[in-house]
Amino acid sequence: MSSRPDRAAPALPKTILLATDLSARCDRARDRAVLLARQWQARLLVLTVAPSERELTIVEELLEAPAWARRDGAARQAERWLQRDLESAGVPFEVQVTSGKVGPAIEAAAQAAGAGLIVTGVARAGAFQPLVLGSTIGWLARHASVPVLVVHDPAHAPYQDVAVASDFSPAAGQALETAATLFGDAASFVLVHGTAPGRAGMIDDAQARTDAATALRNQVQDEAAAQLDGLALPAQVRERLEVVVEPVEPARLLQALVDNDRADLVVLGSRGRSALSEILLGSQAQRVLESVRVDTLVVRTPPR
Repeated sequence: MSSRPDRAAPALPKTILLATDLSARCDRARDRAVLLARQWQARLLVLTVAPSERELTIVEELLEAPAWARRDGAARQAERWLQRDLESAGVPFEVQVTSGKVGPAIEAAAQAAGAGLIVTGVARAGAFQPLVLGSTIGWLARHASVPVLVVHDPAHAPYQDVAVASDFSPAAGQALETAATLFGDAASFVLVHGTAPGRAGMIDDAQARTDAATALRNQVQDEAAAQLDGLALPAQVRERLEVVVEPVEPARLLQALVDNDRADLVVLGSRGRSALSEILLGSQAQRVLESVRVDTLVVRTPPR
Protein backbone atom coordinates (compact mmCIF):
# COMPACT_ATOMS: atom_id res chain seq x y z
CA MET A 1 0.00 0.00 0.00
CA SER A 2 1.28 3.46 -0.83
CA SER A 3 2.34 5.56 2.13
CA ARG A 4 1.78 8.80 0.25
CA PRO A 5 -0.96 11.15 1.40
CA ASP A 6 -3.42 12.33 -1.24
CA ARG A 7 -1.57 15.28 -2.75
CA ALA A 8 -0.20 16.66 -5.97
CA ALA A 9 3.20 15.42 -7.09
CA PRO A 10 6.04 17.85 -6.30
CA ALA A 11 7.49 19.91 -9.13
CA LEU A 12 10.54 22.10 -9.65
CA PRO A 13 9.93 25.60 -8.29
CA LYS A 14 9.36 28.35 -10.82
CA THR A 15 10.05 30.94 -8.12
CA ILE A 16 12.56 30.75 -5.26
CA LEU A 17 12.18 33.11 -2.31
CA LEU A 18 15.44 34.18 -0.68
CA ALA A 19 14.78 35.58 2.80
CA THR A 20 17.66 37.82 3.90
CA ASP A 21 18.31 40.23 6.73
CA LEU A 22 21.04 41.91 4.61
CA SER A 23 23.77 40.68 6.98
CA ALA A 24 26.84 38.64 6.04
CA ARG A 25 25.25 35.52 7.53
CA CYS A 26 22.86 35.40 4.57
CA ASP A 27 25.56 35.62 1.88
CA ARG A 28 25.85 31.83 1.61
CA ALA A 29 22.08 31.52 1.35
CA ARG A 30 22.11 34.14 -1.42
CA ASP A 31 24.77 32.23 -3.36
CA ARG A 32 22.89 28.93 -3.00
CA ALA A 33 19.61 30.55 -4.07
CA VAL A 34 21.30 32.00 -7.16
CA LEU A 35 22.85 28.64 -8.01
CA LEU A 36 19.48 26.89 -7.69
CA ALA A 37 17.75 29.59 -9.76
CA ARG A 38 20.27 28.97 -12.55
CA GLN A 39 19.97 25.20 -12.21
CA TRP A 40 16.17 25.23 -12.35
CA GLN A 41 15.80 28.31 -14.61
CA ALA A 42 13.68 29.83 -11.88
CA ARG A 43 12.89 33.40 -10.92
CA LEU A 44 14.45 34.69 -7.70
CA LEU A 45 12.40 36.78 -5.29
CA VAL A 46 14.65 38.44 -2.71
CA LEU A 47 12.77 39.48 0.40
CA THR A 48 13.88 41.43 3.45
CA VAL A 49 11.74 42.50 6.37
CA ALA A 50 12.80 46.01 7.33
CA PRO A 51 11.81 48.24 10.25
CA SER A 52 8.84 50.48 9.59
CA GLU A 53 9.47 53.98 8.29
CA ARG A 54 8.19 55.36 11.59
CA GLU A 55 10.81 53.36 13.54
CA LEU A 56 13.58 54.63 11.27
CA THR A 57 12.36 58.20 11.54
CA ILE A 58 12.59 58.02 15.32
CA VAL A 59 16.18 56.74 15.07
CA GLU A 60 17.15 59.46 12.59
CA GLU A 61 15.72 62.13 14.87
CA LEU A 62 17.96 60.89 17.68
CA LEU A 63 21.16 60.63 15.63
CA GLU A 64 22.99 63.46 13.98
CA ALA A 65 23.93 63.25 10.30
CA PRO A 66 25.59 65.65 7.84
CA ALA A 67 23.22 67.75 5.77
CA TRP A 68 24.39 66.11 2.54
CA ALA A 69 23.75 62.57 3.81
CA ARG A 70 21.32 60.52 1.75
CA ARG A 71 18.03 59.91 3.55
CA ASP A 72 16.52 57.03 1.65
CA GLY A 73 13.65 55.15 3.17
CA ALA A 74 14.18 51.58 4.39
CA ALA A 75 12.69 50.04 1.27
CA ARG A 76 14.80 52.09 -1.14
CA GLN A 77 17.98 51.51 0.84
CA ALA A 78 17.45 47.75 1.01
CA GLU A 79 16.57 47.63 -2.66
CA ARG A 80 19.76 49.48 -3.58
CA TRP A 81 21.92 47.11 -1.53
CA LEU A 82 20.28 44.00 -2.98
CA GLN A 83 20.42 45.28 -6.55
CA ARG A 84 24.14 45.85 -6.07
CA ASP A 85 24.69 42.33 -4.71
CA LEU A 86 22.66 40.56 -7.39
CA GLU A 87 23.25 42.60 -10.55
CA SER A 88 25.91 40.16 -11.77
CA ALA A 89 24.07 36.99 -10.71
CA GLY A 90 22.80 36.24 -14.20
CA VAL A 91 19.30 35.22 -13.07
CA PRO A 92 16.00 37.11 -13.21
CA PHE A 93 15.26 38.57 -9.80
CA GLU A 94 12.90 40.89 -8.00
CA VAL A 95 13.53 42.70 -4.73
CA GLN A 96 10.73 43.08 -2.22
CA VAL A 97 10.87 44.91 1.11
CA THR A 98 8.16 44.50 3.70
CA SER A 99 7.65 45.00 7.43
CA GLY A 100 5.98 43.16 10.27
CA LYS A 101 6.74 39.89 12.04
CA VAL A 102 9.48 38.20 10.05
CA GLY A 103 8.25 34.60 9.82
CA PRO A 104 4.65 35.40 8.85
CA ALA A 105 5.89 38.09 6.42
CA ILE A 106 8.11 35.56 4.64
CA GLU A 107 5.31 33.00 4.46
CA ALA A 108 2.84 35.58 3.13
CA ALA A 109 5.29 36.69 0.43
CA ALA A 110 6.00 33.08 -0.56
CA GLN A 111 2.30 32.38 -0.99
CA ALA A 112 1.63 35.60 -2.89
CA ALA A 113 4.51 34.92 -5.30
CA GLY A 114 3.73 31.23 -5.75
CA ALA A 115 7.24 30.37 -4.52
CA GLY A 116 8.13 26.70 -4.39
CA LEU A 117 11.08 27.03 -2.03
CA ILE A 118 12.21 29.39 0.75
CA VAL A 119 15.98 29.77 1.19
CA THR A 120 17.49 31.38 4.26
CA GLY A 121 20.77 31.45 6.15
CA VAL A 122 22.12 30.88 9.64
CA ALA A 123 25.01 32.12 11.75
CA ARG A 124 27.58 30.11 13.65
CA ALA A 125 30.06 31.39 16.23
CA GLY A 126 32.78 29.09 14.88
CA ALA A 127 33.36 26.01 12.75
CA PHE A 128 32.69 23.63 15.64
CA GLN A 129 30.33 25.80 17.65
CA PRO A 130 26.56 25.39 17.95
CA LEU A 131 24.40 27.03 15.35
CA VAL A 132 22.91 30.40 16.21
CA LEU A 133 19.32 29.50 15.36
CA GLY A 134 16.87 32.36 15.25
CA SER A 135 13.18 32.07 16.01
CA THR A 136 12.39 32.80 12.35
CA ILE A 137 13.82 29.48 11.16
CA GLY A 138 11.96 27.60 13.88
CA TRP A 139 8.73 29.36 12.92
CA LEU A 140 9.18 28.58 9.23
CA ALA A 141 9.97 24.93 9.97
CA ARG A 142 6.64 24.63 11.77
CA HIS A 143 4.45 26.84 9.55
CA ALA A 144 5.83 27.33 6.04
CA SER A 145 3.61 26.00 3.26
CA VAL A 146 6.62 25.22 1.02
CA PRO A 147 9.98 23.54 1.74
CA VAL A 148 12.54 25.62 3.63
CA LEU A 149 16.24 25.31 2.80
CA VAL A 150 18.49 26.39 5.68
CA VAL A 151 21.95 27.09 4.26
CA HIS A 152 25.13 26.54 6.29
CA ASP A 153 27.84 25.94 3.71
CA PRO A 154 29.32 27.82 0.74
CA ALA A 155 27.53 27.07 -2.54
CA HIS A 156 30.39 25.78 -4.67
CA ALA A 157 28.38 23.25 -6.71
CA PRO A 158 25.00 21.50 -6.91
CA TYR A 159 24.28 19.04 -4.11
CA GLN A 160 25.86 15.65 -4.72
CA ASP A 161 24.95 13.47 -1.72
CA VAL A 162 21.47 13.75 -0.21
CA ALA A 163 20.55 12.10 3.11
CA VAL A 164 16.83 11.83 3.86
CA ALA A 165 15.81 11.08 7.44
CA SER A 166 12.90 8.66 7.57
CA ASP A 167 10.62 6.95 10.07
CA PHE A 168 8.55 5.56 7.15
CA SER A 169 5.63 7.91 7.87
CA PRO A 170 3.74 9.71 5.07
CA ALA A 171 5.58 12.93 5.97
CA ALA A 172 8.94 11.20 5.55
CA GLY A 173 7.79 9.78 2.24
CA GLN A 174 6.80 13.24 1.04
CA ALA A 175 10.21 14.57 2.09
CA LEU A 176 11.95 11.90 0.01
CA GLU A 177 9.75 12.54 -3.02
CA THR A 178 10.38 16.28 -2.76
CA ALA A 179 14.14 15.77 -2.48
CA ALA A 180 14.07 13.44 -5.49
CA THR A 181 12.22 16.08 -7.53
CA LEU A 182 14.45 18.98 -6.51
CA PHE A 183 17.82 17.22 -6.45
CA GLY A 184 17.32 14.13 -8.62
CA ASP A 185 20.62 14.79 -10.40
CA ALA A 186 22.58 14.20 -7.17
CA ALA A 187 25.12 11.38 -7.28
CA SER A 188 23.63 9.53 -4.33
CA PHE A 189 20.60 9.35 -2.07
CA VAL A 190 20.63 7.77 1.38
CA LEU A 191 17.46 6.92 3.31
CA VAL A 192 18.47 7.18 6.97
CA HIS A 193 16.71 5.49 9.89
CA GLY A 194 18.14 5.69 13.39
CA THR A 195 16.73 3.14 15.82
CA ALA A 196 16.93 2.94 19.60
CA PRO A 197 18.50 -0.33 20.86
CA GLY A 198 15.30 -1.06 22.79
CA ARG A 199 14.99 -4.45 24.43
CA ALA A 200 17.85 -5.88 22.41
CA GLY A 201 20.26 -3.65 24.32
CA MET A 202 19.15 -5.16 27.65
CA ILE A 203 19.73 -8.82 26.67
CA ASP A 204 22.66 -10.27 28.62
CA ASP A 205 23.59 -13.05 26.20
CA ALA A 206 25.81 -11.63 23.42
CA GLN A 207 24.55 -13.97 20.68
CA ALA A 208 20.91 -13.42 21.62
CA ARG A 209 21.51 -9.66 21.64
CA THR A 210 23.09 -9.85 18.18
CA ASP A 211 20.20 -11.96 16.88
CA ALA A 212 17.65 -9.51 18.28
CA ALA A 213 19.46 -6.54 16.74
CA THR A 214 19.64 -8.33 13.37
CA ALA A 215 15.92 -9.12 13.51
CA LEU A 216 15.15 -5.46 14.24
CA ARG A 217 17.37 -4.31 11.38
CA ASN A 218 15.67 -6.73 8.97
CA GLN A 219 12.25 -5.54 10.10
CA VAL A 220 13.21 -1.92 9.49
CA GLN A 221 14.69 -2.78 6.09
CA ASP A 222 11.36 -4.42 5.17
CA GLU A 223 9.50 -1.27 6.26
CA ALA A 224 11.81 0.83 4.12
CA ALA A 225 11.27 -1.39 1.08
CA ALA A 226 7.50 -1.26 1.56
CA GLN A 227 7.50 2.53 1.70
CA LEU A 228 9.80 2.91 -1.30
CA ASP A 229 7.49 0.68 -3.35
CA GLY A 230 4.65 3.11 -2.64
CA LEU A 231 6.47 6.31 -3.56
CA ALA A 232 6.67 8.12 -6.88
CA LEU A 233 10.46 8.14 -7.27
CA PRO A 234 12.31 8.57 -10.56
CA ALA A 235 13.99 5.33 -11.63
CA GLN A 236 17.45 6.90 -11.54
CA VAL A 237 16.94 7.99 -7.92
CA ARG A 238 15.63 4.59 -6.81
CA GLU A 239 18.62 2.89 -8.42
CA ARG A 240 21.05 5.14 -6.54
CA LEU A 241 19.24 5.04 -3.21
CA GLU A 242 20.87 3.30 -0.24
CA VAL A 243 19.06 2.48 3.01
CA VAL A 244 21.11 3.02 6.17
CA VAL A 245 19.75 1.60 9.44
CA GLU A 246 21.78 1.95 12.62
CA PRO A 247 21.01 1.72 16.38
CA VAL A 248 22.03 5.36 16.77
CA GLU A 249 20.03 8.46 17.70
CA PRO A 250 18.93 9.95 14.35
CA ALA A 251 20.60 13.37 14.69
CA ARG A 252 23.92 11.70 15.56
CA LEU A 253 23.55 9.32 12.64
CA LEU A 254 22.90 12.20 10.24
CA GLN A 255 25.93 14.10 11.52
CA ALA A 256 28.08 10.96 11.16
CA LEU A 257 27.14 10.79 7.48
CA VAL A 258 28.06 14.46 7.07
CA ASP A 259 31.38 14.01 8.89
CA ASN A 260 32.25 11.08 6.61
CA ASP A 261 31.52 13.06 3.43
CA ARG A 262 28.43 11.00 2.67
CA ALA A 263 25.95 13.91 2.75
CA ASP A 264 26.08 17.56 1.75
CA LEU A 265 22.32 18.00 2.18
CA VAL A 266 20.04 16.59 4.89
CA VAL A 267 16.29 16.41 4.26
CA LEU A 268 13.70 16.23 7.04
CA GLY A 269 9.94 15.75 6.99
CA SER A 270 8.18 17.94 9.53
CA ARG A 271 5.74 15.31 10.80
CA GLY A 272 6.41 11.71 11.74
CA ARG A 273 6.38 9.01 14.36
CA SER A 274 8.79 7.09 16.64
CA ALA A 275 12.26 8.51 17.36
CA LEU A 276 12.26 10.79 14.32
CA SER A 277 9.00 12.50 15.25
CA GLU A 278 10.61 13.77 18.45
CA ILE A 279 13.36 15.33 16.35
CA LEU A 280 10.92 17.11 14.10
CA LEU A 281 8.41 18.40 16.65
CA GLY A 282 8.77 21.00 19.37
CA SER A 283 12.20 21.70 20.83
CA GLN A 284 13.77 18.71 19.07
CA ALA A 285 13.37 20.41 15.68
CA GLN A 286 15.79 23.03 16.91
CA ARG A 287 18.17 20.29 18.09
CA VAL A 288 18.48 18.81 14.59
CA LEU A 289 18.99 22.16 12.91
CA GLU A 290 21.59 23.08 15.53
CA SER A 291 23.52 19.82 15.64
CA VAL A 292 23.65 18.72 12.00
CA ARG A 293 26.26 21.02 10.46
CA VAL A 294 25.16 20.95 6.83
CA ASP A 295 22.50 22.50 4.59
CA THR A 296 19.10 21.22 5.70
CA LEU A 297 15.83 21.05 3.77
CA VAL A 298 12.66 20.93 5.89
CA VAL A 299 9.57 19.64 4.08
CA ARG A 300 6.42 20.26 6.06
CA THR A 301 3.26 18.23 5.60
CA PRO A 302 0.26 20.52 6.24
CA PRO A 303 -2.46 19.30 8.66
CA ARG A 304 -5.20 17.34 6.91
